[in-house]
Amino acid sequence: MSRLTRMLAASQALSITAMEEASRVGLRTATIEHLLLALTVDEGIAGQALRANGVTIEAARDAIAQEQAAQLASIGVESSYAPGPIVFHSTGGYEWSDQALAVLQGADAKHPAGYPGAVLAKLCAEQNHSASAIIRRCDASPEAVLATLEHAASNLSPATGTTIEARKLRGRTTAFIPAPPSEVWALLEAPENLPLWQELVATVTPVIRNDAQQPQQWITTQLTTLPNGKPLRQKAGFEKQFVTLVLHEPEHTLAWRFEFPDKPQTNARLISFSLEPAASGTQLAISHAWERPAGRKPAPLVGFIMSPLYRFALWMQLGVLSRAVSRAFRSAEH
Repeated sequence: MSRLTRMLAASQALSITAMEEASRVGLRTATIEHLLLALTVDEGIAGQALRANGVTIEAARDAIAQEQAAQLASIGVESSYAPGPIVFHSTGGYEWSDQALAVLQGADAKHPAGYPGAVLAKLCAEQNHSASAIIRRCDASPEAVLATLEHAASNLSPATGTTIEARKLRGRTTAFIPAPPSEVWALLEAPENLPLWQELVATVTPVIRNDAQQPQQWITTQLTTLPNGKPLRQKAGFEKQFVTLVLHEPEHTLAWRFEFPDKPQTNARLISFSLEPAASGTQLAISHAWERPAGRKPAPLVGFIMSPLYRFALWMQLGVLSRAVSRAFRSAEH
């Protein structure tokens, strides 16, 4: 991706994650605190610099609660901090606080650590922000985080990031998940958990087969109403999917294929995951590919014209997937 595209992708990811964190505590304005929380689960060196200094999402959440309790106690008010599930996707009216927006707009887009790194550097450099107090409550210091960030940026190897091969209808990305690999694996391998990371799936039912040699398969139905209450219209033939477990290497790699049985000429989707241990969580590699039906080839001109659309669709789907898996572990409902 180009520098501008990477910046836009990172900005969108930070915004959505921060506003999810705001919704978890019943707020509609994402602040500096929520921006810092979003950075703790950043897949790149910004998140790595924070986690290397002990500023994990769990530690930062606890620090925010302590900081808010201390501020309220100073005026004689008892804290009533009561986090709940993430409801950002079923509610509306979210915005940035003026302070957080100033940080996002003032971050250097050409920073060697990328846009999230630029945002973190700005937070660490401006000592008056509440982010500094939160970092210190995590037994770290803004100076140490900044030094780690700068060291990592100076030794930065080519990032994998998100790779899109539009003509081959496939894309890949990596994500940091704030949970151990065993828990991430348990989420992704269980078919009943599909609605947690496939946001339009409503129900999952196993297909009963007499032949044990056939692959495991399930039928899913699609939502008819979005989480925000708006009706969701599905085109005829797309109301249900066959979901097949096509690869299963315990604790490491698995792949799911999604097909529309009533639309056999429609591209199937193949979503695969590979897990590796990471500091304070899991490094998750995600691949999303569209598989054309056997014997079907697009006309060369059509493929060329559609490439930008395929690229955008794959980029969006990879982002939605990575955020959904992360959100499953950040929401109090999990």
